[in-house]
This record gives sequence, C-alpha cells and structure tokens, in this order.
Amino acid sequence: MRKDELTPRQQGQRAAFVIRLQEAGWEESAFNRLFDQGKMTPIEAQLLCHNPHLLLSVSYLAGAGQLSLEVRDPESHAGLALVTVFGDRMAEWLTVVLVHQKRLAPENYREVFEALSTAFPESVLELVVSGGQVHLPLSDPLAERLLAAPWEDHALQHYTTYLTPEELARLQDEVVQG
Repeated sequence: MRKDELTPRQQGQRAAFVIRLQEAGWEESAFNRLFDQGKMTPIEAQLLCHNPHLLLSVSYLAGAGQLSLEVRDPESHAGLALVTVFGDRMAEWLTVVLVHQKRLAPENYREVFEALSTAFPESVLELVVSGGQVHLPLSDPLAERLLAAPWEDHALQHYTTYLTPEELARLQDEVVQG
C-alpha cells in the first residue's frame, strides 16, 4: 500500500502507532521512510527495539487491520511473530507490548504472546517456512508445541528437530502466499 491510499482513519491509526512507539524509544525502520516517501510497501509502519536479549519489531498493516509483534534472535535474526487483528484496540495492544519491551527475553516471550492472545483471541502465530509464512491459532496443538520448543530451535529455525514429518508437511500445506 502507498501513503496516498490510506483512509483518514488509517492515517490516524498509523500516526498514533508511530508516535506512541517513538515516545517509548523505538526506532523507525526503512519501511517507514519508504512509505513516507510515497513508495509501495508491504507494511505501512514498522518500528524496532533492541533490548539486551532480543530484537523486537512491531508492524502496522493497515489493509488487514493487523498489528504484529516479532521477536528475533539478535545474531541469527530468526524468530517468531504474533499477528493480531486489533479492531479499535490498538492502544491496548501497544500497552501490553510496551510494558514488557525491556524485559522480553527468550525465557519469557511466551508470556507476552499469551497476554496478547488472551486479550485478542484472534491472534495467530506466524512463522516463516520454505515458500512463505504460516499462520496458526495459538490454540492449535502445533502452535503449542512450537511455543514450547527451546528458544535455540526458533533462533536457528530448527523446526525439524521437534516436529514430525507429518507436522512439517502440514506447515508446508498451510503456507500463506504473500
């Protein structure tokens, strides 16, 4: 989407999103600069935070009405994301993320994912697999197994170390073409 394609409501949401995160010390990504220049981007806003343990990325996807929290290993840059349809509750979603931003770590990121998915039951776990992305509801047994896996497996994307061949095939079948 390009900047001139946003509705007035989406423009307001984007502005509130960027300002709130900047006030909390987050930095704009290259996507923001391109979007502000009127270029076509896959996301309408993205801000980044480097805490002592993880790289955090929060994105606003205007067309889908979604927010995404991505937690990544600082060295490999691999990790997991939680995607949420936020409705009129962007401020509430951001508050949950910002309360935890400095202490988010491999040992506790699940707590934040759980807090967000409790407040926003339509949240899905997003992972990158060969060929695209997969969205799984957190209540899905496969998502539960992925979240229970050691952080090192996420950081290295070693899903094969704890998923059965059938589960891996299911992930490939559920790739979201984007």
